[in-house]
Amino acid sequence: MSPTETYSVSSTDTVTISPTDSITATPTASATPTRTPQETETVAAQDTATAVAQATETASAVPMSNLGKAIWAPVPVRSGQPLTLYFDKTPVGGSFQMFNVQWQNVAEGSFSGPAAYLQTAGLSPGFYMVRTTVNYLDGGTRTVFQNIIVLK
Repeated sequence: MSPTETYSVSSTDTVTISPTDSITATPTASATPTRTPQETETVAAQDTATAVAQATETASAVPMSNLGKAIWAPVPVRSGQPLTLYFDKTPVGGSFQMFNVQWQNVAEGSFSGPAAYLQTAGLSPGFYMVRTTVNYLDGGTRTVFQNIIVLK
Protein backbone atom coordinates (compact mmCIF):
# COMPACT_ATOMS: atom_id res chain seq x y z
CA MET A 1 0.00 0.00 0.00
CA SER A 2 1.15 3.47 -0.68
CA PRO A 3 0.50 6.62 1.28
CA THR A 4 -2.38 8.85 0.05
CA GLU A 5 -2.91 12.53 0.37
CA THR A 6 -5.88 13.62 2.32
CA TYR A 7 -7.29 17.19 2.35
CA SER A 8 -9.59 18.49 4.97
CA VAL A 9 -11.43 21.84 5.13
CA SER A 10 -12.11 23.50 8.41
CA SER A 11 -13.58 26.91 9.28
CA THR A 12 -11.34 29.43 11.14
CA ASP A 13 -11.57 33.10 12.20
CA THR A 14 -8.47 34.06 10.21
CA VAL A 15 -8.84 36.40 7.26
CA THR A 16 -6.76 35.53 4.24
CA ILE A 17 -5.94 38.22 1.69
CA SER A 18 -5.35 37.00 -1.82
CA PRO A 19 -4.23 39.31 -4.62
CA THR A 20 -6.72 39.72 -7.46
CA ASP A 21 -6.51 41.20 -10.93
CA SER A 22 -9.27 43.76 -10.29
CA ILE A 23 -8.62 47.55 -9.97
CA THR A 24 -10.22 49.38 -7.10
CA ALA A 25 -10.49 53.19 -7.12
CA THR A 26 -9.31 54.53 -3.80
CA PRO A 27 -9.85 58.24 -3.05
CA THR A 28 -6.66 60.02 -1.95
CA ALA A 29 -6.09 63.50 -0.57
CA SER A 30 -4.20 66.02 -2.71
CA ALA A 31 -2.82 69.47 -1.98
CA THR A 32 -4.73 71.30 -4.73
CA PRO A 33 -5.78 74.84 -3.69
CA THR A 34 -9.42 75.67 -4.14
CA ARG A 35 -10.56 79.28 -4.40
CA THR A 36 -13.55 79.97 -2.28
CA PRO A 37 -15.69 83.01 -3.10
CA GLN A 38 -15.71 85.62 -0.36
CA GLU A 39 -18.16 88.37 0.29
CA THR A 40 -16.93 91.86 -0.55
CA GLU A 41 -18.40 95.27 0.10
CA THR A 42 -20.06 97.00 -2.83
CA VAL A 43 -19.97 100.77 -3.09
CA ALA A 44 -22.79 102.31 -5.04
CA ALA A 45 -21.69 103.96 -8.30
CA GLN A 46 -23.63 107.08 -7.36
CA ASP A 47 -21.44 107.65 -4.26
CA THR A 48 -18.22 107.11 -6.25
CA ALA A 49 -19.21 109.46 -9.06
CA THR A 50 -20.10 112.22 -6.63
CA ALA A 51 -16.78 111.96 -4.77
CA VAL A 52 -14.71 111.96 -7.97
CA ALA A 53 -16.56 114.91 -9.47
CA GLN A 54 -16.05 117.01 -6.33
CA ALA A 55 -12.35 116.15 -6.14
CA THR A 56 -11.86 117.03 -9.81
CA GLU A 57 -13.59 120.40 -9.48
CA THR A 58 -11.54 121.32 -6.42
CA ALA A 59 -8.23 120.21 -7.96
CA SER A 60 -8.82 122.07 -11.24
CA ALA A 61 -9.60 125.42 -9.56
CA VAL A 62 -5.83 126.11 -9.54
CA PRO A 63 -3.89 124.17 -12.19
CA MET A 64 -0.99 122.63 -10.23
CA SER A 65 2.41 121.57 -11.61
CA ASN A 66 3.61 119.35 -8.70
CA LEU A 67 7.18 120.18 -9.83
CA GLY A 68 8.05 122.73 -7.14
CA LYS A 69 7.76 125.68 -9.53
CA ALA A 70 5.30 127.26 -11.94
CA ILE A 71 5.55 125.94 -15.52
CA TRP A 72 3.94 126.67 -18.88
CA ALA A 73 2.45 123.72 -20.80
CA PRO A 74 2.14 122.10 -23.26
CA VAL A 75 5.70 122.31 -24.56
CA PRO A 76 6.21 122.09 -27.44
CA VAL A 77 3.08 124.04 -28.41
CA ARG A 78 1.57 124.45 -31.87
CA SER A 79 1.26 128.00 -33.15
CA GLY A 80 -2.25 129.22 -32.32
CA GLN A 81 -2.62 126.89 -29.32
CA PRO A 82 -2.59 128.63 -25.90
CA LEU A 83 -0.05 127.88 -23.19
CA THR A 84 -1.43 127.40 -19.66
CA LEU A 85 0.56 128.32 -16.55
CA TYR A 86 0.52 125.53 -13.92
CA PHE A 87 1.35 126.71 -10.41
CA ASP A 88 3.29 125.06 -7.59
CA LYS A 89 1.09 126.72 -4.92
CA THR A 90 -1.86 129.11 -4.79
CA PRO A 91 -1.12 132.35 -6.69
CA VAL A 92 -2.68 135.80 -6.37
CA GLY A 93 -1.21 137.17 -9.60
CA GLY A 94 1.93 137.85 -11.56
CA SER A 95 3.42 138.75 -14.91
CA PHE A 96 5.33 137.21 -17.82
CA GLN A 97 7.57 138.27 -20.68
CA MET A 98 8.40 136.15 -23.74
CA PHE A 99 11.69 136.65 -25.62
CA ASN A 100 12.95 135.28 -28.94
CA VAL A 101 16.49 133.91 -29.42
CA GLN A 102 17.86 137.49 -29.83
CA TRP A 103 16.27 138.43 -26.45
CA GLN A 104 13.71 140.68 -28.13
CA ASN A 105 10.47 140.98 -26.16
CA VAL A 106 7.78 139.38 -28.36
CA ALA A 107 4.94 139.07 -25.81
CA GLU A 108 4.14 140.16 -22.29
CA GLY A 109 1.22 140.20 -19.94
CA SER A 110 -0.03 140.01 -16.39
CA PHE A 111 -2.57 137.88 -14.60
CA SER A 112 -4.52 137.93 -11.36
CA GLY A 113 -5.99 134.94 -9.62
CA PRO A 114 -5.33 131.28 -10.32
CA ALA A 115 -5.42 131.32 -14.14
CA ALA A 116 -2.83 132.47 -16.69
CA TYR A 117 -2.78 131.83 -20.42
CA LEU A 118 -0.34 132.88 -23.13
CA GLN A 119 -1.72 133.02 -26.69
CA THR A 120 0.70 131.85 -29.40
CA ALA A 121 -1.37 132.84 -32.46
CA GLY A 122 0.95 135.69 -33.49
CA LEU A 123 4.22 133.84 -32.85
CA SER A 124 6.39 132.35 -35.57
CA PRO A 125 7.52 128.76 -35.09
CA GLY A 126 10.77 128.75 -33.14
CA PHE A 127 12.50 128.76 -29.77
CA TYR A 128 11.46 131.25 -27.04
CA MET A 129 12.28 132.03 -23.39
CA VAL A 130 9.55 133.01 -20.93
CA ARG A 131 10.32 134.86 -17.70
CA THR A 132 7.40 134.45 -15.28
CA THR A 133 7.02 136.16 -11.90
CA VAL A 134 4.33 134.73 -9.61
CA ASN A 135 3.02 136.38 -6.44
CA TYR A 136 1.66 133.77 -4.03
CA LEU A 137 -1.16 133.81 -1.50
CA ASP A 138 1.34 133.09 1.30
CA GLY A 139 3.14 136.40 0.51
CA GLY A 140 6.04 134.89 -1.41
CA THR A 141 7.21 135.83 -4.92
CA ARG A 142 9.12 133.68 -7.38
CA THR A 143 10.58 134.31 -10.85
CA VAL A 144 11.20 131.35 -13.15
CA PHE A 145 12.61 131.05 -16.67
CA GLN A 146 11.37 128.40 -19.10
CA ASN A 147 12.23 127.45 -22.68
CA ILE A 148 9.24 127.21 -25.03
CA ILE A 149 9.20 125.67 -28.50
CA VAL A 150 6.46 126.84 -30.88
CA LEU A 151 5.71 124.46 -33.77
CA LYS A 152 4.01 125.22 -37.08
